[in-house]
Amino acid sequence: MLKNFRSAFIPFSHFIPVCISNFKFVVHKISRAISGFPAMSDYPEALGDAVANRAPREVGEYLKLVTKGRNTHLRTLETETELYGKSFNDPLHGHFDVHPLLVMIIDTPEFQRLRGIKALGCTFLVYPGATHTRFEHCIGVSHLAGRLIKALKERQPELQISRSEILCVQIAGLLHDLGHGPFSHMWEKVVNLVNPGAHWEHEEMSIKMFHHLLDTNKELRPAFTVFGLQEEDIKFIGELIMGWKRSTATRPNSKRFLYDIVANKRSGVDVDKWDYLSRDSRQVGMKNQFDCERFIKFSRVLWTDELENGEKVMYTQIGFRDKEIENIYDMFNLRVKMHKRVYQHHVVRILDAMICEAIKAANDHMWITGNKGQCHPAVAYGDVSAYRKLNDNILEDIYNDDVRPEMAAARALIHRIKTRKLYTLLGRTQPSEMFADPEETVRAQIIQTATTLHEALTIPPVTAAALMTNLLVIKSCYSYGMGADNPNELVAFYGKDDADTARFVSRTEVSTLLPTKYQECEILICYRSEDQDEIAAAREVIQAWARRKKILLNKSSVKMTTTKRKRDDQGSDEEPLGSPKSVRKQDASKNLRL
Repeated sequence: MLKNFRSAFIPFSHFIPVCISNFKFVVHKISRAISGFPAMSDYPEALGDAVANRAPREVGEYLKLVTKGRNTHLRTLETETELYGKSFNDPLHGHFDVHPLLVMIIDTPEFQRLRGIKALGCTFLVYPGATHTRFEHCIGVSHLAGRLIKALKERQPELQISRSEILCVQIAGLLHDLGHGPFSHMWEKVVNLVNPGAHWEHEEMSIKMFHHLLDTNKELRPAFTVFGLQEEDIKFIGELIMGWKRSTATRPNSKRFLYDIVANKRSGVDVDKWDYLSRDSRQVGMKNQFDCERFIKFSRVLWTDELENGEKVMYTQIGFRDKEIENIYDMFNLRVKMHKRVYQHHVVRILDAMICEAIKAANDHMWITGNKGQCHPAVAYGDVSAYRKLNDNILEDIYNDDVRPEMAAARALIHRIKTRKLYTLLGRTQPSEMFADPEETVRAQIIQTATTLHEALTIPPVTAAALMTNLLVIKSCYSYGMGADNPNELVAFYGKDDADTARFVSRTEVSTLLPTKYQECEILICYRSEDQDEIAAAREVIQAWARRKKILLNKSSVKMTTTKRKRDDQGSDEEPLGSPKSVRKQDASKNLRL
């Protein structure tokens, strides 16, 4: 019996010191709170019944007495996350904890809408794996933003990065793409096609959607206050999304490095680019050439200077260890490769154009209801409550509307996409550093060529009217992100022996093998009609235009017309197969392939 008594008493004896320890801990915290000493770094604030019920009882009692302090420095954000946050499993970044305020933002209809918007638009019609959405990308950017700012805080305590600044940067990363429309960047083309001169961009819409999210989800503004964020912090989040602007920045020059984390307008090296390049290349099956983990590990805030109104002004920016220079170049090289092979793949650009034209044809016959009444999809950006209803389903909505005859033209275009009867690529220019003529100018030149060179054509000429209707000119430019300039020379670096001095490294100091040009452009010339005779005639016009302008066409895109193929078959001067000359040609071509 004594043995049984001891076995029953042992757990209870272990429990008593725990209770005493917890009681002393709570008394200590309460005394600190009552005395006004900030203790927010140890535990977070209470946040709603659902969250409070998950917290230990003594934490809830303590939190009721805590005086909220906005600028209290956070020693460990992970403690707060462990108590209240959620764990996410991302295929790119693995498992990580998400702050409870971010979880509240994620669990809103405005943010959940991003699940229905593909990150790469219609690219999935070329690369089947490109079906990931803006939802996971935004969560990944927020995660990287949090990791970077916490690494800087730990590495450089003198920066005095506050708890509110950590949250602001994470929220900005989470919401930076909240304003994207259907098929992501393609929607910007739709809006500007339907509304010429609008110059609409999704970043501005992200800020409007952010304020709409706060207004329609009533629990969020109190939650922002509970976690120490005030109205000026909400404005600061919008600034982080848009990137640093001297005229609107509310933070001093000593805090300018915060603007580099999510949307770096200075050099383009930011966590947004780290996530989308890594995620997109993974989804389409391309190898990632850079390592963002090394960027975080070797990042440091440095003081640099620039001229402002003729005077030298000091400010901070995020720099990297000098041995990461080639890693930076690898990142920008991957950006160029992704634009050439994925984002601006010629079939993707043609699909973009077809979808834009289909939505434009259906736009005037579709209505969305918002707080300001009904509006067409392409002008819904003026009413956030209507805009939030848009996602990639708009294409299927158009295609399935088979009752109204006014939707027939749009449905026909979408049917061509589904049956893979795309616009025909007539030709593409060889890449050059800059193709000066805009798309409309090139289109007008080609039409003019058709009207003046009828007698030189070997087939019945295509009419100018047919070209006006069917000719499509698309300009594609691939760069490091700053046009013809090299953004690498705007990135600050520090050395192993001098970690506080910023240094800017020119291309010649790195390697003689690095590129000397940082942008190239090409023109894609397409034809809408499926009439094969018109297509053949249009190809002749394109080649005549290229000869006139002394422009080289990419040989891989110049196909032989039916007439020219017949003429070559009749008068071929090639050597018979198997002759010595023919064998030498075959051997030479094999060597070239090798």
